[in-house]
Amino acid sequence: MHLSGMTNYCIARVLRISQSTVGLWIKRYDEGENCSRMPGSGRKRKTSQQYDRAACRMILADRFTTAADILKVLPAEGVSKHTIYRRIREGTEFNNYWAAKKPFISERNRLRRVEWCRLMLPVTIDEWMYILWSDESPFVLRYNHKKKVWRRHNERYSPQCTVGTVKHDQKIMVWGCFTGHGVGRLYLVEGILEQNQYIRILEHEMLPSAQNLFGDRYWALQQDNDPKHTARRVQQFIRQRGIHLLPYWPSQSPDLNPIENLWSILDNNLKDRRPQSKAELFQVLQEGWNRLDVDLLRRLVESMSRRIQAVIDANGYMTKY
Repeated sequence: MHLSGMTNYCIARVLRISQSTVGLWIKRYDEGENCSRMPGSGRKRKTSQQYDRAACRMILADRFTTAADILKVLPAEGVSKHTIYRRIREGTEFNNYWAAKKPFISERNRLRRVEWCRLMLPVTIDEWMYILWSDESPFVLRYNHKKKVWRRHNERYSPQCTVGTVKHDQKIMVWGCFTGHGVGRLYLVEGILEQNQYIRILEHEMLPSAQNLFGDRYWALQQDNDPKHTARRVQQFIRQRGIHLLPYWPSQSPDLNPIENLWSILDNNLKDRRPQSKAELFQVLQEGWNRLDVDLLRRLVESMSRRIQAVIDANGYMTKY
């Protein structure tokens, strides 16, 4: 601005700084001085390099260490939590984020997950297409995920800018199954799902779905290790009907079951739903279930090889899926 002919007064008005500051820096520039920050100028750092390294070592030892924890172990006069955060960002490649919530995996199941994935690693995509993926999932009457809204700064609590919540919203539980080329039936669970009702689902919902999707071709059913799935009567029914199961399914492995992603996609597809009862909600879910794109189903099943490799790479711990 100085080189373009503006006066110091105009520059000070535009930049909202004092006219004397403008004059000081222009004088330094005209005299050929370095306009960068001079060594030793400004407020001195309240922490030493030794203190900074010690704080970073605490973070490296435990990622859940907070700034308050560091100040308890390494007290320093006049040092705030924000200063600690800045030192961690300067001294490491870390930043502070909300921790992702994932199911806890015991050491025993972690090893079983790796073992199962190594066993299934040679399975081809074509073979995964003949697995019938099944699961249960709850759905609430009103879609309650976070939403963004355009508003003025003082309209945070305005009725047209807020989302109403219900403390105990009505919900239903549904059972469903799908494969890489189509969906099976969607069933409304009555009350709490137990082994007797699950046997009826297998006989009247799962088997007709498998017949419609696979015909006379070989197929296998995937189900998790929920107690109602592994109950003695259920296993006896499966043997009597000659149902093939995907073997050795590891516990605590929702990231290996693509139907878990399908439930989320279905819920998101119907986020504008306005049902007034559980019956209307199930009807909306059925319509959305039957409209699911076959290409989406195929991509979910094709992701199995990537899911398996991700679990092996993570040494059995939870993955992004």
